[in-house]
Amino acid sequence: MIGLNGLLALHWLTLDFLKGTHACEQGRNNALYRSAADMAANGFETDMIYNMLTPAASKLGLDMREIETCIHSAISRRRTA
Repeated sequence: MIGLNGLLALHWLTLDFLKGTHACEQGRNNALYRSAADMAANGFETDMIYNMLTPAASKLGLDMREIETCIHSAISRRRTA
């Protein structure tokens, strides 16, 4: 299930990341973290967040361990906040 407002609710940086680019000055890990947190905050289910962000993160050169750790951390912190 996509969040209540779908992709339209996501921050523009998240939308850029999903396209395989990012404008985050702190780097691609930070961009992935912010994107995962944004998606969690907008009601995206965990599986969908992983499925949508993993290809973009791989395209930017992150390995699977980095991707899984970063997304898990963002989702965990966002949902417990």
